[in-house]
Amino acid sequence: MEIKSYKNGTFCYCELSTKKYEDSKKFYKNIFDWEVKENNEILKYTLFYKGEHILLGMYDSEDEQLEIDFSNTWLPFISVSDIEKAIEKVIKHGGKCLQESFEAENYGRASIIEDPTGALFSLWEPNSYKGSALQRELNTLSWCELHTTDIEVAAKFYEKVFSWKREVHETEVGTYINFKKGGDYVAGIRELGEYKSIEKPIWMMYIEVGDCRKTYKKALKSGAEMIQAPKVYENSTGKVETAILKDISGAIFAIGHGIF
Repeated sequence: MEIKSYKNGTFCYCELSTKKYEDSKKFYKNIFDWEVKENNEILKYTLFYKGEHILLGMYDSEDEQLEIDFSNTWLPFISVSDIEKAIEKVIKHGGKCLQESFEAENYGRASIIEDPTGALFSLWEPNSYKGSALQRELNTLSWCELHTTDIEVAAKFYEKVFSWKREVHETEVGTYINFKKGGDYVAGIRELGEYKSIEKPIWMMYIEVGDCRKTYKKALKSGAEMIQAPKVYENSTGKVETAILKDISGAIFAIGHGIF
C-alpha cells in the first residue's frame, strides 16, 4: 500500500550499512527486481525503488561519517514527531543514544539507539522525506521483528517509549508478542536463541514476496546463506511462509509470503 505519512512510533524505513556496496546493490536488485538510483549528497548512497516509489536505502560503510560502526546490518527507522523528546524517553527507560541526533540534509533528523537488550534501531524525525512510499505489498517492507535475549525487558521499553500495546501468544518455539499502535500491528518480538547464526539481539526486516521458496532459492544462488529454510505457519491472516537469510555481506534479513 502507498503511504504518504507515518504515525508517531511506527516503522517508516530500513537502511543497509555494508562494506560490500557494489555487490550488495546487485544482490538486492536481482532478488527483488528493485530499481537502484544513486543519491550521493551526503555519502555513497543507493536508493531502492519499485517503479517511482522509494522503498529502502543502502550506503557504503567505508564512506560513513557516523561515530559508531555497525557495518553489514539492516537498521530499521521509527518515525517520531520530536526526536529530542524521544531520545529523553529512550534514556529514561533504559536505552542508550549511540549517535546524537543529526541533520540528514533537508530530509529529516536521525539518531541511532540501542534498546536495553542491545538491539539497534534509528529514530527519524521527518522533514521533506517521510519514509518508504510503499509497504506491505509485493517486494516491499512488510514487518519488523525483534529477536532479543529478554522479551519482557524489551517489551516494557517499547511500550513506554512508543506507547505500543502488546498481544501475547504462546507458540511451539516460545512466547511471541505482537505490538499494536492505534489499532494497527506494528512489530513483533521473539526470544533470541532459535537460530545459532543470530548471535545478538537484532531488529529483523521482512520483505513480502510472491513465492517464498522461489525467492529463497534465488537468494542462495546469488550468494546468500541460509539461517531458516522456508517454513509454513499460521497467523491471524491465515498461512504464512517465511525464510531467514544472510546476504553476501553478512546482513540478516527475512522474506515472507502472506504476512499481510
